Amino acid sequence: MSDLGDMEDEIFKKRQEREVSFRLRDKQKKERMKRMKEFQPSWVPKGQFEPQALGQGRQVPSIVNPRQEAYNMRMQGMRMSFERSQILTAES
Repeated sequence: MSDLGDMEDEIFKKRQEREVSFRLRDKQKKERMKRMKEFQPSWVPKGQFEPQALGQGRQVPSIVNPRQEAYNMRMQGMRMSFERSQILTAES
């Protein structure tokens, strides 16, 4: 009978360990999901390429000249890069 009691003790200990481990993993998963929802990239495109929620019904003007739009985006990126380099050289 005491052997049966020892076996039951082991079973209950393992169940408790699994329960604690599960709760810890679940808590960590919820924290990761919360961080993922709050994540914002350092640069978000604007205009037609701005991210939109589905079903918003917001009308975005179509691109008339794709080459001009690509040029504008490259220039915007170059300006941002130049501004960053100016800030870094000013801090030195």
